[in-house]
Amino acid sequence: MRTPRLVMAVAMALATVAGSCDQQTLDGPVGTPPDGATIEEAPETLSLALEASAGDVVTVDLVYARRAEQAAPRMMELWVSYDGLTYLGAESGAAVERAGKRLVVQEQPGELRLVVYAADNLAVVESGPVARLSFRRGGSDGSVALQARDPFFAPAAANDGVLLGPALRVPAEVTP
Repeated sequence: MRTPRLVMAVAMALATVAGSCDQQTLDGPVGTPPDGATIEEAPETLSLALEASAGDVVTVDLVYARRAEQAAPRMMELWVSYDGLTYLGAESGAAVERAGKRLVVQEQPGELRLVVYAADNLAVVESGPVARLSFRRGGSDGSVALQARDPFFAPAAANDGVLLGPALRVPAEVTP
């Protein structure tokens, strides 16, 4: 089977990129805003958007927005934490599809590791939805948040100036 070799190749590539940068966990935005802008004014590079929900199921879009001065990534490794929700699944977003990439999601307790890659192309991922995540509501309010674990992208230059959007609060009940 080719899949285990492919997964191993991607894991080795990620380890190489991660080995060249310190991993960090930060509260708030990561990176430096573009010249002349404050962090409050700068557009977020990665953000979460709460989409329509049907009963207990909630969908959250993970969106990538590249500023003109940023290098475009060829590969992404993103971490999303969640609390008070049950993870149901994920679908590739339009930005991933346009680049001919694949989305792989690995679930760990309370967090998701999302990897966007392709073994057969070096196309860059442009701005747009990266993934649509589905969750089931719990008995209390929940939350979904991007985790600041650098590097997010390969090549390394694409990580310059990355800013993360705020966490999402997911109410326990649907409000009419």
